[in-house]
Amino acid sequence: MDEAGLKLGDAVELLAISTGTINSSGVEGDGEDKLYRLGMYTRAVHAETSEYLEVKKEMKLYGIEGPDGREYHFYNVLWVERKEGIAYRRAAGRVPKAIWDANCTPLTKIILG
Repeated sequence: MDEAGLKLGDAVELLAISTGTINSSGVEGDGEDKLYRLGMYTRAVHAETSEYLEVKKEMKLYGIEGPDGREYHFYNVLWVERKEGIAYRRAAGRVPKAIWDANCTPLTKIILG
């Protein structure tokens, strides 16, 4: 399956490879506390990157209240495509924990190529 042939609603195979959590101070904090703040400074104007804006949006949509403020739990995933029983990486990404938990399948063994 090539990316040009991929349409909204097509099924893809995702593998969870790790978990992650970020709290509101990591998104909304100042200076070094802002974990996901990636940016460019041009003429003293801060341009927020799409990665930072995406994490901020996901925190708002999928975050839950935790002891230290709002927390966003997610899985880091690989999009794989299998050929002759071997899973080949197509892309990497992140899936909110609530969505993954509602749609995950049983554990399975894989061979990565």
